Amino acid sequence: TPKGILQCQLLSKRLVDNSGKAKAETSLDTGGDSTIDSLYDVDCIISSPMRRALQTAQHSFEHQLSLSENDSNSSKLPYIPFVACEEWRETVNYLCDQRLSSNALQSSFPFVDFQHIQHDIDPIWSKYESQFGPHDVYTARRESGDDEGLAQRAKLAWEFIKHRKEQNIALVSHSAFFMHVFTRPELGIVRYEDEEVEKLMTERPFENCEMRSIAFEVI
Repeated sequence: TPKGILQCQLLSKRLVDNSGKAKAETSLDTGGDSTIDSLYDVDCIISSPMRRALQTAQHSFEHQLSLSENDSNSSKLPYIPFVACEEWRETVNYLCDQRLSSNALQSSFPFVDFQHIQHDIDPIWSKYESQFGPHDVYTARRESGDDEGLAQRAKLAWEFIKHRKEQNIALVSHSAFFMHVFTRPELGIVRYEDEEVEKLMTERPFENCEMRSIAFEVI
């Protein structure tokens, strides 16, 4: 929506402004040591393959992508890897949680790397549809009631990141999935070593187009 795009553009502007400020302070503090990375510059974008998440990533990090504002189907490659990952998608409960086919997504987002999306048709939606029935017959939660399946997918999501070589990664996902990952210790997905980080990630839900920065280790 226009409101959503504006929120992304405001985030992009904040990232650009903060990056410039951080680099200036680093230059003053270190005598211009360019080896110190800025917190606000990312090496890689990993996104849910849901169209709304891909659009959020595109507009929020447009300052690091070689994409024209008026050409969303640009054939140019991004300056940094922009990778779609099935495991970081939204919890699959309702029709809005069914993703488009990978062929349709590749047509709309040719600058995104979809090589890790193994199925053209949404496999997670198909799994729960076969279990519960069509969306107009079964209208309650699906994956959100499947703790075992959610925990397994979340661990695969972190495993995907573990094998990336980049250090500063922008992870674009969804508030409901983040809630399960970061605020449900009984699932055994994350362990906090810092009280401030735990407070940051668990005290309140994610807002639309909100970014939080943490250091983590996948073990």
